[in-house]
Amino acid sequence: MTNLIQMQEPKEAEVSIWLPIYIGDILSMTTRLTTEQIGGLHLLMMDFWKNGDIPNDNKIISAITRMTTAKVKQLKNAIIDCGIFSLSDDKKSLISYYLLGKKSQAKDNKDKKQERAKKAAAARWGKDKKDEQNQSDVSKNCQNDADDLAQTSNAQAQIQHANSNAYAMLEPCPLSSSSSNNIYTHINDTPTKNLTDEQAQINQTATAIREQRATELKDWVPPTLDEIKGLLFLAGKNADSLTQNRYQTVVGDFKAYYSEQARFGKPLNSDDIRIAKLRQWLEKDLQNTSKVRPPKKTTKTLPITASVNQQWQQSHSSQFDSNGNLIPTKQGVSQW
Repeated sequence: MTNLIQMQEPKEAEVSIWLPIYIGDILSMTTRLTTEQIGGLHLLMMDFWKNGDIPNDNKIISAITRMTTAKVKQLKNAIIDCGIFSLSDDKKSLISYYLLGKKSQAKDNKDKKQERAKKAAAARWGKDKKDEQNQSDVSKNCQNDADDLAQTSNAQAQIQHANSNAYAMLEPCPLSSSSSNNIYTHINDTPTKNLTDEQAQINQTATAIREQRATELKDWVPPTLDEIKGLLFLAGKNADSLTQNRYQTVVGDFKAYYSEQARFGKPLNSDDIRIAKLRQWLEKDLQNTSKVRPPKKTTKTLPITASVNQQWQQSHSSQFDSNGNLIPTKQGVSQW
């Protein structure tokens, strides 16, 4: 297993295949550089990250930055002033203590991740080996129990045959003593009791294994929400509507169902099988959720009523003639 882990370890040089860019640092250190100089600076940073110290030769720097020799002189002064690069003690090369620090930090982070992965792989391998050993022990115990059960059955058959012979011998005797009855009862009861104990031991072992499988599933740590969304995306499913609360609910139902299945002898032993089953559950849940549509809002149509003026005229119809003109009062004006 150790050799396998060592074969899978990434090389140290793999740190150089990517360059971390910290936006705040770069912006604050390049405020006095032109757009062309910032582009040349990034090319120099990538070359230094990949190949190490840059020779203090204008032609070489010009080839790296795709700039003219005259502009290279201005660029060197600018990048040295901003603090990203500096000249070596012998003035023969450009070095960047800023990038060396970032590269060392990236190497430390990579080593820590490799160490965690190595420990996780070793723990998982040890657990699988332990499970195989337990299964082997259970198989051996079951085989031994089966052999003992077969021997017990043969012994029972022989004793029952002997009982029939003894009973045949005792039957003609008119006076059967109490001692003969006690012997017959003792011989007839012993094998039945042994058979029950052996069968109970087998059932107890099988039940313990199933309970262990159920407990392992209950304690199983599922992938995070982002990880499961990534798996669903690779499967061609849109999981943007999957929230943390909904994910926890589905995981709870998943554990409850399959832990019960483990008690019936149908466990999900490996982590890959559990993740695949959980992804299928989430696909069905997302499909069912997408079918649910909110009820359409119905707008009530209010009955068309008469205008305010018509309502007022109807309430004062006695003051208007048939043409809708106001009827004057005795004083010559309307009461209104």
